Amino acid sequence: MKFYSELGDDRFVFENFFRYRSRPGTYLEAYATDGLTNSKTKAFQEIGWKGILVEPMPHLYEKLTQNRPKDDCVQAVLSDAPGHVTIAGNTDSVRVRTDTLENIIKASGRKYLDVLFLNLQGTSTEYKVISGL
Repeated sequence: MKFYSELGDDRFVFENFFRYRSRPGTYLEAYATDGLTNSKTKAFQEIGWKGILVEPMPHLYEKLTQNRPKDDCVQAVLSDAPGHVTIAGNTDSVRVRTDTLENIIKASGRKYLDVLFLNLQGTSTEYKVISGL
């Protein structure tokens, strides 16, 4: 099995929690970039799992939908309430919707997740994201 995450998160989770699992599961990866680069869920997808991938940046979201068409891709910033926020990019700013983890999971029709990867990069939004459950 090939693993993709930069720090081995996907390998650790698989080997410690799902190695002997016989049926596919579900996942959510927040800030999934293009769905391939340092992906924490690509290895799971390759063994039959399906899930939700969240990416707010339009140029990455476009690549994400192309690279991971079997997953539910959502363009949003995770927060504690629905709304909008302006994100400064390298060359311009972009207005992106915000939504809660709970709303995103409900909209997918999934009743549960087996694994949740929050790639928050040490931002100050952890509390807002977790309180959105």
